[in-house]
Amino acid sequence: MNYLDIEDIFTIPYRSKSLKTLLQQTRRDDLHLVYLLVNNRFDNLTKAELIDYILANYETLMEQFFISFTSEIWKFIDILIKMNGEWTITDEDPIDYIILLHMYLIAFPVLKSNEPTIILPKETLAYLKQLDLSKYEPFIKINDTIITYIRGLLEYYGYYDYSILQKYLKEYENIDFNLDDYFPLITNDSLIYGYCFDDNCFYLPNVEDNPNFFETRKQLQNIDYYHLSKQDIVNSHSITKEEEDLAAFLYINLDLEDYVVASTIIAIKESIQKDLSIKEILDSVDYLELSMYELKQLEKLVSNLVNNTRIWSLKGYTKNEIKMPKMIRFPKSLKKE
Repeated sequence: MNYLDIEDIFTIPYRSKSLKTLLQQTRRDDLHLVYLLVNNRFDNLTKAELIDYILANYETLMEQFFISFTSEIWKFIDILIKMNGEWTITDEDPIDYIILLHMYLIAFPVLKSNEPTIILPKETLAYLKQLDLSKYEPFIKINDTIITYIRGLLEYYGYYDYSILQKYLKEYENIDFNLDDYFPLITNDSLIYGYCFDDNCFYLPNVEDNPNFFETRKQLQNIDYYHLSKQDIVNSHSITKEEEDLAAFLYINLDLEDYVVASTIIAIKESIQKDLSIKEILDSVDYLELSMYELKQLEKLVSNLVNNTRIWSLKGYTKNEIKMPKMIRFPKSLKKE
């Protein structure tokens, strides 16, 4: 997820829904990025030359970009089409999709009547309205499958080499995943979902919130990742029994609102991945103002969650499934007299 504010994105004053006008208001570097994405070479074109190139090849460019789109992106585009290509944006709306569509020069963020507004150029809107989406359905299907696996594995592992993704896609979907073929898809989805891809590894930025993450991984370098079933991966956001028990306690015993229960469980799970102690986790939710008896109940539930959560630093194993190497202690009988 992108953390830019609306004010950072919607800076261009609205003039017209003409594609040419909107391109003229776009920075040269942004125009050149589209040229680079398609041609994979650096040519020192002027802004006017880039605009002429984009206008002359616009539909061809769109067709190349569309093969890397997922159903999520198409749903967002469909909303824009139904709004006749104009959507006044609030803080609650998905900024990441706007950044993505602007990167591809499909939609443009502007200030219209001092309101942040996303605009589909009139030419783009007409083109999308008559577009036969069925020819992209095979691409959408495989793209959706791949991002389901990327995101699912991140939920369990937090950090993994792309060869792990290759293995699971081949094992469960018979997909031969080639990184070069799907790099645009990964670029798009990493922007939307908020993960990173670097040195052939997928990872969530907050793995670094655990100061022991890489040291722990080093100790486990000869241990395979916990093997996931297909159901584990495609249902990675399923609620576990331990989470259900904790939620029931927060609902029934403390009579908390839904959003407080959800945010509390998320905070606790994040603390577990940071390798915080149970005491530190309990201290982090002291806003609940529990009695001693309630605190003891919560401690037991949190302890159960800690021991049964699949830990990123442990390659997806729970603390109950794996024991970290400890210092060897010789028995007294082997010590020198």
